[in-house]
Parts: sequence; C-alpha cells; structure tokens
Amino acid sequence: MKNILLIGGTGFIGRHLVEQLNKEHNQLILFSRNAPTFELPQGVLTIQGNRMHLKNYRAQFELFKPDVVVDLIPYTQQDAEDLLEVFQGITSHIIALSSADVYKAYQIFHGSGEAVMPGVLNEKSELRTKMFPYRQPEQFNDLMYDYEKIQVEQTLLGNGNIDVTILRMAALYGEHDTHKKLSAYIRPMLTGETEILIPEHKAHWRWTRAYVKDAVRAIDLAISEPAARNDVFNVGAAKTYSQFEIIELLKALTGWKGEIITVKQNIISDAPNEFEEELTKDEYDYGQHLVINSQKIRDMLGYKESVPYIIGIDKTIAYEKSLVDSEKQTQESE
Repeated sequence: MKNILLIGGTGFIGRHLVEQLNKEHNQLILFSRNAPTFELPQGVLTIQGNRMHLKNYRAQFELFKPDVVVDLIPYTQQDAEDLLEVFQGITSHIIALSSADVYKAYQIFHGSGEAVMPGVLNEKSELRTKMFPYRQPEQFNDLMYDYEKIQVEQTLLGNGNIDVTILRMAALYGEHDTHKKLSAYIRPMLTGETEILIPEHKAHWRWTRAYVKDAVRAIDLAISEPAARNDVFNVGAAKTYSQFEIIELLKALTGWKGEIITVKQNIISDAPNEFEEELTKDEYDYGQHLVINSQKIRDMLGYKESVPYIIGIDKTIAYEKSLVDSEKQTQESE
C-alpha cells in the first residue's frame, strides 16, 4: 500500500486510475481545479485548487507524505519547475504523463514541409525541433499557449534530486473519453447513418492508440516497479491499425449495415462544409504515420494490455451506446 497523490485526477484517465489504485488499497488524494464529476471511492481525499498556485498547498501535501506523485496534466516548463520545488523533500518519485507529440514525426505530420520519416518511434527517436506545437498568437494566456511536453520532460529528468518516470502516451480511447477520438465514427453507426466518408489520404494513415485502462496499467507499473525510475517509456498498443481498418472493426462490432466511402482529396462532394474543408486543407501530412513502439516498457516493466484490443474497442462502443440511448430517452420524455 502506498500514499499516492494525483494531480489532475478527475478527468478521463484519472477516473480509471483512481478506480484501479483504490482496488489495490492505496491511500489516494486528488489535487485538481475541478471537483470530480464521478463518485469517488470511500476514503479517497480531495484538495481543490489551481496548479498555478501549487506552492500554496505544500503544507497540505507534506502532511499527506506521498510516496509517489502522479502528474496527469503537466503542460509547461513552469508546471515542471513548480513540481520539483513543491515536492522537494516530500516525495522521492514523480510520474509525469507526456505525449507522443514530442517526436519530430508529429512536427512533420503537422505540415512542416520536411521529408516524411519512415519507421516506428521508440524512446530514442528524434524529438521535435519546433517548440510550442499548439501556440497561436491569438491564444496568448490561453491554457495551451505555453504547452510544451519536451520542456516538461527535460526539466523533470534533469533535476537530480527526485526520481522521475516519463510515460509518453499514444492516442487514448475508452469509456468517458472527453476527446471522443472514436465517437466520430461510432455515433453515426449507432444512430443509423447510411454512410461514413473518409478522405483517401486519411484512410491509410496509421496512429498508434491505447485503451485507457492499458494506460492505467502502465502508470500502475511505474508506481510499483523500481526499474521505472529515471527513465522514459512509450505506452501504446502492440499493433497500429490504419484509420480505415479501425472503422471496419467498428462496423463489424456494431453490426452497422452502412457503407464506408473513401473520397479522393481533390474531389469536392456534397458533404457537410466541415468535411469539404478536411478534404481540401493541407494542414496535416497524412503520409507521416505516428507509429509508436512500446517494447521497452514491455521488456523492462512487464507491461501488457489489460484486455485484448478488440475487447477495449467493444467496451468503448458499449459506452457510446449508453450515451446515445440516454439521449434518446431524454428526447422522448420532453
């Protein structure tokens, strides 16, 4: 049993992580800006506050004496610096969630004009040279303006005082996904649409995904395994499927009778305006796949998927179906 402090533990990953760590009889405390939208297990403590003022809560963290701090939302270099300052002398281990967007392949995918990088991305692959990937001038003071996971990683790993584990996550999916990465395909199937259109260049694109409870498994191992300390690990499924292959799998599992139609990029159809925009824009280079190799965490920490790939997809469909059914019931009662 460990005392575990979660920063940002009330979101998509957090609710699954709380459930798993509580089952293992750990003592948990959540620090987050927003109160949980789900019922917390008995005995889980919460501190509601803004991480921009993390230093104000040092005394409370010190009373809890966390064996490990899991930061689910370190976005900026300042976030990382505050973590190190606040928890110096309080904990010996910080686990920080990062993203595959640190890799240079992500920069190319976002239309840098550079030559496509072949192969898979491992922990030693080249990192982005263009910093602040989501920065826009009009977003000044926006949450994402100073977002830079590369700076987070470098600041934490170079501190020399607290052990750090960095987990670079693939694209997550699963129940309660706030980013709804698969629902754009699942919902039309559940609501009886007759066709799903996908640009041809996007249909063949491959992006490694991970079921949310597999991500939780990786965090759990990082907490418990000494070999995880002061290292970086990719977290993703063993196999990466194309967008078209994923849609085909969703079709089979939902029993959908509609048609998947690939459309050439230079054709303007009578599709909705937002789809026409996707067909013609060149913001993304879908020739740059984002295939992540997660062999290191499998070899060093014994990581493996919590459920087979198809089961994770099926559970995601079941969750989306529950939402669609609930919406129908609400509409019928009005």
